[in-house]
Amino acid sequence: MQALLLHLSSYIESLKGRALTPLYIQTEATILRVFGGFWGERDFRSLRRSDLYDYVLWLKERPSQSRAPMKPRSVHRYAFGAKRYVEWLYRHGFLLSNPADGFTLIRYDRTSTRCIPTQEEIATVLDTIGLQRERALFELMYSSGLRIAETLSLELADLKLEERVLLIRQGKGKKDRYVPFSQVARIHLVAYLQGDRRKALQGLSHDQRKYLFLGYQGKMTRSMAADRWKVALHEAHLDGKGYTLHSIRHACATHLLENGASVRYVQELLGHECLTTTQRYTRPGTDRIKAVYRTYHPRENELYEEITEDYRHQVLALRDELLTNRKITRERHSKAGRKPNSRRD
Repeated sequence: MQALLLHLSSYIESLKGRALTPLYIQTEATILRVFGGFWGERDFRSLRRSDLYDYVLWLKERPSQSRAPMKPRSVHRYAFGAKRYVEWLYRHGFLLSNPADGFTLIRYDRTSTRCIPTQEEIATVLDTIGLQRERALFELMYSSGLRIAETLSLELADLKLEERVLLIRQGKGKKDRYVPFSQVARIHLVAYLQGDRRKALQGLSHDQRKYLFLGYQGKMTRSMAADRWKVALHEAHLDGKGYTLHSIRHACATHLLENGASVRYVQELLGHECLTTTQRYTRPGTDRIKAVYRTYHPRENELYEEITEDYRHQVLALRDELLTNRKITRERHSKAGRKPNSRRD
């Protein structure tokens, strides 16, 4: 009997040769282990396209770690992770036919599933954080639109405080890039470097000390950052809205575009290879549309006001006063024996 995950290690090695990030490869392995759990001990050579659709139904009914139904985006990712693995088995001769041929799913709406905090909500969350490390971490992520993996991989040598510039090494697609960060982020970074980080250095080896954000045993972990973000949301009374660590990056891009930044600039900042990836953030939300409408529509904005009776009486009184002053001026000029200046009148 041929177990489904018999060739998993070879598949993972093939991914490593494609310049994919370690996090992506680790996630792909996790996805395929779930697929292996669904398939069980059956011979993978009997796999059919209908089995992939059965796997999708199984994913929708299978509760996630939070005991809630799996989100459409997760179902989509898990299903197509299985499809990629099956296609790889076929291309390498482990399957005589391709069960994934013709396997499709209805695309989920990316814009409707993305949760993006408003500018006011981000400010509320950041201002309620009292710990130096967490405040510096999340301020920096929001300031520069960083991915959590990029942030936690930062080394002290990558930080240029005076220039307020970061070097992101081996980001998505194995590309390096320089990004700026705000003065506010700098203030909290300095406080963290001179305070909590110095205390965290005790007992750490030289290799562990090189990272900017330190945990108990060296480099701060993703799970630690996620836990601190949940605490920050709870203290700001914003938990339950679906905001994740990646929502910070989404918020940075969206808020820059809302405030007039060029989409090309945001593309460079976020390290997007394709402009269409950045353009997803240009789709305005309902609140933004309403705000623009209230500002610019002549029957909605703050400059519009109905003409009241009091306002009408004030205008008539001002007109009478102007006519009276003009009459007095003409009489004065007539007595002086000179013709009134029409331009002054």
